[in-house]
Amino acid sequence: GRTSRARGLAWEAQLDAYHAQLRAQGRAVIVRVPTAATVIGRTTQDARGRTGFRAVWSARSGVDYVGGARICGRPSAPVAIEAKTCTTERWGFAEALGATTSPGPQWLELEAMYRLDGLALVLLDWGAHGQWSWGFATLRGLRAECRASVSPEDCARYAMRIQGPRWL
Repeated sequence: GRTSRARGLAWEAQLDAYHAQLRAQGRAVIVRVPTAATVIGRTTQDARGRTGFRAVWSARSGVDYVGGARICGRPSAPVAIEAKTCTTERWGFAEALGATTSPGPQWLELEAMYRLDGLALVLLDWGAHGQWSWGFATLRGLRAECRASVSPEDCARYAMRIQGPRWL
């Protein structure tokens, strides 16, 4: 619970700092996608003209980051990134990305970016097993083979090892 959430937030903070560095270097503009909220009930305005409302956060949100990046000197390519952490012996990517029964928002958004020939990545911080960049095409292919999880050994075969958040 709490420890897992703290690890996830720390991983995203590292990614945020790296994305700020990429922006300063003129290599990419990557922004965090806020969790969608739905307004419930009436809206009100206070004396200063600010609108107040009750809202609920979306139970299932989409990818964590979107933007564009120059990759290998090519013109800017659209990018969708999902950041994940894992502490178990196997990473259940299908469940983590919402691809178990009916695809969820994360899987669908990565799929859409893949179909647009954009860069769709899942950046995985797997603790003692290291940090990895998974191309969505690879995960999609594994899912098509009826696989729903991967082992640390699979990372060496199918993913790219990264140093901290440095995926580009």
